[in-house]
Amino acid sequence: MTAECEVARQLIRERPSSSESGAIFEAPDRTAWHLLILNIALQIFDGVATYNGLRLGFGEQNPFLRAAFQRWGVGPMLVLFTLFSCVALGIIYRGAKREFVVPAFWMVAGYYTLGSLIPWLVILVSIL
Repeated sequence: MTAECEVARQLIRERPSSSESGAIFEAPDRTAWHLLILNIALQIFDGVATYNGLRLGFGEQNPFLRAAFQRWGVGPMLVLFTLFSCVALGIIYRGAKREFVVPAFWMVAGYYTLGSLIPWLVILVSIL
């Protein structure tokens, strides 16, 4: 088994219960899991939409990403940043205190919905 498969298995393995972790408030595993999947999907959408938006002539608004695109190229940097974001979400899911995970995932999902999904959908509708 490859190291990547083992890491993925460990990330999706069932988390301990609140009695085992000592947490006062237990975030439902099912909710946290669904929010993890939603956030990963939003990250992938953002990467694909950004790539296609740049191809259509729209500019990147994030100066950090814009500089990375100019230095190392759009494709490799979008893949790297999207992968980094997905790994960070997995680390939060596995390692953060339970009462933190669900609110944090809701905030990230809200940010990417308002800052990426809705603007790109508006642009898509206006083009059609």
